[in-house]
Amino acid sequence: MGLVSLGTNEFFCRFTMFFMQPEKFPMETFTQYVKPHRMHLFTAIQLVLFITLYAVKTIKPIAIAFPIVIALCIPIRMFVLTKIFTEEELVMIDSDEETVRKYL
Repeated sequence: MGLVSLGTNEFFCRFTMFFMQPEKFPMETFTQYVKPHRMHLFTAIQLVLFITLYAVKTIKPIAIAFPIVIALCIPIRMFVLTKIFTEEELVMIDSDEETVRKYL
């Protein structure tokens, strides 16, 4: 079930775009309204956070800190990413379809 649902996962879709030519990107709001290098930067930040979470979970002596790392993702999204990306970029990359439709 996990592998089947990867095709509908937006993060996985953006991760695979690291290895695609820009002309081959799927027609999504984040590919139409956000520059590719900005989209890749956002995906890279998410990938670093994912790897950090996996490392904390895997290394038993520090695994107790897993909930803290999860909780740190919220201020990173709210305060750090808003300094790196514009509001429009964040809406296009990291919002649900209804929010994107309202924004457009």
